[in-house]
Amino acid sequence: MEILWLKSKNQTHGCIAELANVSRSTVQRVLRIFAVKGLDGVRSFGWKGQPSALTPHRATIEEEFRARPPHTAHDARAADRGADRRPTEAITGP
Repeated sequence: MEILWLKSKNQTHGCIAELANVSRSTVQRVLRIFAVKGLDGVRSFGWKGQPSALTPHRATIEEEFRARPPHTAHDARAADRGADRRPTEAITGP
C-alpha cells in the first residue's frame, strides 16, 4: 500500500523503492498488479519473503502477548530487546 501511496504522490520508481525499502522491480510488479487487478489484486498477491527467525516461536510469543499484552509499542520493544541481550550490554539507540 505504501508503494501505491507514494506513486499517487508522483514519486519516481527509484524514489518509491528507496522509501519503501524494496527493489525497483517490486515497485514495478506492484504497480502492474494494481493496473490489472486493482487493490484486491495487490492485497491477495502471494508475497513470499524470507521466513522470520521468530516463526518457530510463534505460538509461545502469541501466548505471552495474550497473557501479558504490552500497553504501548515502547513496552513491547523494551520486552523484546531484553530477550536477546546479554547482561553486560546496554540498550542503545531508538
